[in-house]
Amino acid sequence: MSMSMRCRSLLLVAVILAAACGGSEAPPAGPAKSPAPSPAAAPVADGRTISDSAKAAMTEALGAEQTKKRAWFYSQPANPEVNALLTSIQGVFRDSGWEVTGETASGISLKPGVMTLIAEEQYPPYVEAVVKALEASGLDAKSASGYRAYYVEKRKENPNWPGIPLKDDQDFVIVIGPKPAG
Repeated sequence: MSMSMRCRSLLLVAVILAAACGGSEAPPAGPAKSPAPSPAAAPVADGRTISDSAKAAMTEALGAEQTKKRAWFYSQPANPEVNALLTSIQGVFRDSGWEVTGETASGISLKPGVMTLIAEEQYPPYVEAVVKALEASGLDAKSASGYRAYYVEKRKENPNWPGIPLKDDQDFVIVIGPKPAG
């Protein structure tokens, strides 16, 4: 990859990350483990929803993957609308045979929307199934690759930079922030 392309890629990741993370300068205290959302979570008035046809399209994309079926979620805590959406999305993944792990943000405020932060520029094929499934959700989900290197670089520049950490075994994380305005 040329230096120019690399710089553009990092700039794109920076712009997308700015949309995914809040402006809090407090260092992340590490993600807090979230309990598995209750499958019977009540719908939230004016919340984001996924139609039955979108769920079917998501299930088709996720079901096509036959190798690694593991998904990581990172969400805004104490937000009933986010929790209801998280429960819905995780349910589609679980129903498609995927193992789901969830954590809540700690030390940062998440920007509105749904974003998949992909660890590497060249990612495993199973991650493509995740991106396709979220595209099919109707939630205007975004994605950005090369996030692991970007995170490391930002933390070198500023140890208090409030990014979303990725564990060594995570190829991606699906970030669920509050509902976008409008």
